[in-house]
Amino acid sequence: MNISQKILIRRRRRRRRANNGGRNLLVRLLIGTVTMVILSVVLVTMSGIGAVVGVYAYYAKDLPDPEAIETEQEEFETTKIYDRT
Repeated sequence: MNISQKILIRRRRRRRRANNGGRNLLVRLLIGTVTMVILSVVLVTMSGIGAVVGVYAYYAKDLPDPEAIETEQEEFETTKIYDRT
């Protein structure tokens, strides 16, 4: 091999490396984008779950104790109305 052939081989190798670098950049960008989308979905889901828990806690604090409902239900009597008007 002469010097000019060696130079051509080196240039081809450099071009291949440059092309692979472009592919690697594309793969890294794709992985980064997918990661950001997944993190965004997780964040929105966690925010939604937190909102549901918050609303439940807000309304549940005013509810009576379940045992108190049972005792009131046992003591409950129906009302009879005798008036026709």
